[in-house]
Parts: sequence; structure tokens; C-alpha cells
Amino acid sequence: MFNRLREKLAALPGVSAVTASDQRLLAGGMEIDTVNFEGYHSSKDEDINPWVSRVAPNFFSTLGIPLLRGRDFRETDSLPSPKVAIISESAAQKYFAGRDPIGFHVGFGGEVPHIEIIGVVADIRQNDSRWPASPSVYFPCGQHIISAFFYVRTALPPSAIIRALRNTAAQTAPGVAAAHFQTLTEQLNSTLLDERLLTFLTTEFGLLAALLACVGLYGVMAYVVARRTREIGIRVALGANKRDVFRLVVGQGIVLVMVGAATGIACALGLSRYLQSLLYAVRPTDAPTFVAVALLLMGISLAACYMPARRATKVDPIVALRYE
Repeated sequence: MFNRLREKLAALPGVSAVTASDQRLLAGGMEIDTVNFEGYHSSKDEDINPWVSRVAPNFFSTLGIPLLRGRDFRETDSLPSPKVAIISESAAQKYFAGRDPIGFHVGFGGEVPHIEIIGVVADIRQNDSRWPASPSVYFPCGQHIISAFFYVRTALPPSAIIRALRNTAAQTAPGVAAAHFQTLTEQLNSTLLDERLLTFLTTEFGLLAALLACVGLYGVMAYVVARRTREIGIRVALGANKRDVFRLVVGQGIVLVMVGAATGIACALGLSRYLQSLLYAVRPTDAPTFVAVALLLMGISLAACYMPARRATKVDPIVALRYE
């Protein structure tokens, strides 16, 4: 039934490839199993627990996972055939230390390694997009009974292909419940839902803080201009033009902004390591992010200095000299 359903799905119009796995990618809860690698001698307290998946032929090509060495699984890799496995690049580097793993063997638990390694594939983040790729071992589903998640590559809109997939599954395997249909993009979005919600809230609070800082700086600069009205009047009376007055006020604002930006960056660098678990696809000390945020805040702050500076350029020196 498994192979018949895979063939029916592959025959649908618009479907370019179909494969399957016993694991739902990016959904958490990937299977970890104790695996022995031929020629690798673990330390006394070391547990060798790579991610373990049973996959159908074309799994790697369908999902765009490069085959680095050896061969892919074939339809002939079934129960009567010799048992075979494919390992990830990180598993090859960790357990074979520069040796070519093709032709070596792996085994489960206390078994003597007897399953031949026939290929090496690139690492992927199977379990969670937030975690680094871990050593993985893949076995052909033809040699293992699995409950399958099918993966379909198509150029059709999800709504159209999902309807066809549901109908085909119901007709081919009426006794099997095919309840879950989802694109990998939707699965990734579901995995990152908490992070995106936190990012949204953090962004909103950050914008609110920037607005409050802008209002506060505007108030400070307005107060400074009011306090220095007499000084500004004297400067104008002695020949200072509007550009000089404008530069004087804005320059003082820039000093405040630079001090604040330097303090903020120092605090952010010190606290960023505590937020590392909340970040996705960005380092805690990402330089472009720090520079972009600093420039944004400086731009907002300079805009807050504009109105007080403009007001200062309109000071009447006669009125200013009478001030106080």
C-alpha cells in the first residue's frame, strides 16, 4: 500500500517528485537512537545518539539535500537486500575523522555494526530550525516498517495540490487516515510562531521606546533653547547667522545622541548573550543590526532636534537681550 500510494501521488498532474519519511521535518521530537559506528571507539561516558530517520528513495533529491559521496537509496533496497544506510556530513566528520565512511558499517544499540554505509549527504536541521544540524543516520524505508509522512514537490498552488492529494489518498488507501496536509513553509512558520510573536512584541516596545526617547530629547532641546535665549540673542547681535545658530543647537543634540548611542550599544553587547536563545538566524553581536539600529535612532533623534533648532534661528536679538 505504501509504494502504491507513492506511485499514485507521483502520477498526479503538476507533481515532479514524491518521497516519504517516518519523521515530520521541523516539527520537533525527532527520533534519537543509540548507534554504533564501525571503527569508532567512544569514551566511557559518551552516548552516541544521532538523529535516525527511515526515508524513501528520492528523499534527498526531492528536498534538495545534496548527496556528497556514494549513492542514494534505490527501490531495490528492500527487506531481501543487504541492509544499507546513509549518514550526514557531520556524522562522517565526527565518527570517521577524515576517513571515507563508504563501505563501513553501523549498528543499533549493542549490535555488531552490520549495516553498510553507502552514502554521505549534507547536513540539514531536521528537528528544529533554531538548532544547529546534528549527526544523522538514514535508513531505507523498504527495509523498515514505517508510519510515513509524504513529501511532494510541485509548482502548483498548495490549495489545488492538497485537494488532489487528499482525494488520491482516500481512493488508494481508504482505510488509512491522511489527516495532515501542510507545506514546509507553513511548518516552518508554525515552528517559529513563538519567536515571531516575541519579535513583534519586542519591535513594538522598541518603537515605543524610540518614540519616548524622541519626545524626551525634543523636550530637553526645547528647554536648552529656552535657557540659552539670551546667549543666542547675543551671538546674533555679534554677527552670528541663522546657520551658525542652527548648527549650535543641533551640535548639542548630536553630542547627547552620540553619548546615548554609545551607552546603548555597550549595554546591548553586554546583555545580548542572554537573548541568544530567542534569536533566529542572527548572531547576538550582529554588526549590521547594531549599526542599522544606531543610525535609525540617530536619525529620529536629529529629527527631534530640528524644531528647537529652527525656533532658535528665529530669536529676535532685541527681545532676547531684554529676556530675564
